[in-house]
Amino acid sequence: MSDPLNDAIVAVEESVAALRKTYDASIGPQPPDTTTIHVGPGGNLASAVQSAPAGAVIRVAPGTYQGAVECPKPVTIMAATMPPPGRATETASVWIISNGETIKVTGPDVKLAGLGVKSTNPDYQLLNVANGAERTTIDQCTVLGDPIKGQRRGIRVEGAGITIMRTYVDHCFRVAMETQAIAGAVGGSDIIIDDCYVCGAAEAIMFGGSDTPSESMIPRRIKITRSTLTKRPEWYTMNAQIKNAFELKCAIDVYMGDCLLQYAGISEGQSAFLMVFTVRNQSGKSPWSTVQNVLVERCRCEFGGGAMSFLGQDYNFPSGPTKNVTVRDVIFDKLDPKGITKGAGRGITFDRAAQQVTLENITMRGQNMTSDVYFGATQPPIGAVLRNIRTADMPVTYHLKIDAGGQGEKAVKLYAPDIVLDHACVADTPGAPSYPT
Repeated sequence: MSDPLNDAIVAVEESVAALRKTYDASIGPQPPDTTTIHVGPGGNLASAVQSAPAGAVIRVAPGTYQGAVECPKPVTIMAATMPPPGRATETASVWIISNGETIKVTGPDVKLAGLGVKSTNPDYQLLNVANGAERTTIDQCTVLGDPIKGQRRGIRVEGAGITIMRTYVDHCFRVAMETQAIAGAVGGSDIIIDDCYVCGAAEAIMFGGSDTPSESMIPRRIKITRSTLTKRPEWYTMNAQIKNAFELKCAIDVYMGDCLLQYAGISEGQSAFLMVFTVRNQSGKSPWSTVQNVLVERCRCEFGGGAMSFLGQDYNFPSGPTKNVTVRDVIFDKLDPKGITKGAGRGITFDRAAQQVTLENITMRGQNMTSDVYFGATQPPIGAVLRNIRTADMPVTYHLKIDAGGQGEKAVKLYAPDIVLDHACVADTPGAPSYPT
């Protein structure tokens, strides 16, 4: 009998491998270039893109270029002076600035490399890979909101076949407004986010959050690797809306590995969990919404009022389940609900019958926490497995606690008869893995 999670991971890996092969071929030895267009200081980049033939390479000289750019056809836009090898930083040789959405990709086979992207209007997203765009590559780009005014969103990902690599996204924050560094809600498939710095206030990365017109438009086949999902500590004093590092509201077949996740908060009633798996039929128009087939492994997470939260069904509208989620070999450090992040002080929470959640080789460290694992009063998790949950360095009032109910392993097994508790919430377990630093 096949394992849905393993099948989903294999599908993601195969999709990523195919995209990587296409990308590698595109940057390998090329025939003599007869369609290179050079844009220099004072040139009109948007016009150059519009008039360029399909397949053209537009090389942009160092400088600042005003005006929004739309990419409706195959084209490469790259800095004539590329950054050094490796992940981009906050600096760039080429800056593209508009007073709204600065770059919008609507066509196939668009490549953006070495570009800096800004906007003078904080209410917009900076870079939008829209529905209908296919095989978009964003490499070594710098995507920056204003350090004082912030930005609504860094990169919106709703096309098919999107690779974001070695890219730096920052200053995505607003007061009393949801913001993300990278996000997608309607469509979006075969997405790779690799070796990126992603800094967003409400969520660094989020999928879901708007109703999809059909089940086929649920974001799916997403891979996030070797990236930093973080926030700037000064945002806490600026009253920015701060929630979590990583959130899934509606997504299928998601993999995240070897990442660093930092900072969470309590905006809009959240409890400062670093990871949130919370299925949402946002406005009641997409009852097929689900969070399904997810694997998170080998990550380090720090600075939160809690580690993880699992909501099995939407509170407000009918929805599909949160189902088949595995988190393994992950460490949560510096948890403290009385620190900068605030929070409820619950390490892991389950509510409304999350299904087939497996937590294995999890370490939680912190102070002032109230419970290791907290369960909602009704609708216990279905098929949950908690194995090697290490809490030696996190003294708590309760290890296993049911809301307005009992505590301890015996009470939890009565509450959720099919739960597996194997060295759950113990001081130490043999063969503990090493974690990313």
